[in-house]
Amino acid sequence: MVSYVARKFVYGWDAMREHGLNAARLHKTTLESASIRPYFSVIHSNTFCTYCLTCRPEHVFKCRHAVCDRCVERFGTRRTSEEYTYEFTDCFCCGNRADLLVRLKPPTAGLRVIGMDGGGLRGIVSLEFIGILQKSLGSSCQVQDLFDLAVGTSVGMCAMRC
Repeated sequence: MVSYVARKFVYGWDAMREHGLNAARLHKTTLESASIRPYFSVIHSNTFCTYCLTCRPEHVFKCRHAVCDRCVERFGTRRTSEEYTYEFTDCFCCGNRADLLVRLKPPTAGLRVIGMDGGGLRGIVSLEFIGILQKSLGSSCQVQDLFDLAVGTSVGMCAMRC
């Protein structure tokens, strides 16, 4: 077993040097290989990233494989029209169609919190504000994507009545 691992390291080093690959691209190529894919295609977890196996995942594909923000930046295709936005067309663990769009929080952004208070008329005003905000965003972005935490009191009951 030790000699197998040693051969894999030597192979990896040679591949990186000869083909100009970095470690992340070599890892992707390995996961996409026919000999490894059957093993990784059945792994699904909400506690570790299916790609790097170390970080907690934040984004889940249709196939239930999950990736962390770091792997989104490493392996996703960056959209030139939107900063901090990445696309995945395929999951390279299983090869299935992914169609995942990820908008990462910029490193300069702080914690984004919205607080809504009160039921009755005050609750309606809060919900109307959220509706106007969503309308101004259009279909390109959901209001819930703008906030990391939403808190409030009695507003939920008002939403049920509207």
